Amino acid sequence: MGLFVTGGLVVAGLVLFLVFRLLFVKKGISDYLLVLVVAGVLAIISDAVINRIKLKETQERANLLIDKLEDYRDQYGEYPDSLEDLVVQSLIDQIPHTAFANRQYYYEKKVLRDTISNYEYTLKYYAPLGMEAAYFSRKEEWYYDD
Repeated sequence: MGLFVTGGLVVAGLVLFLVFRLLFVKKGISDYLLVLVVAGVLAIISDAVINRIKLKETQERANLLIDKLEDYRDQYGEYPDSLEDLVVQSLIDQIPHTAFANRQYYYEKKVLRDTISNYEYTLKYYAPLGMEAAYFSRKEEWYYDD
């Protein structure tokens, strides 16, 4: 959250500077163009900062789900059939959404044959610009496709 506050202070400072410049300095077309360019750059930077914060929050929520899926397996000997089972068994209060426009996490349990562990799962979420993140329980790793 510190990055968001710092970014907000920088944006506020630049806006105040530009307002002061437009109010108290001789205005010309170049001043208005400067304001437009700076405003565009600030919009791009702030969007990138906000998306980075949302991505971190989404990843933290996903890691919490992974912990709860493992807790479920420890208690019941297999992974749940759906994320709703975590709520039913009181491991979580509700199924979280990603920080991106309340998109959902996708969970799929798979039955394995000829392995010591009979089950595995995949947990996925989608972020802006088509990025897909997938966690594979068998490998205990995240994979990102952008």
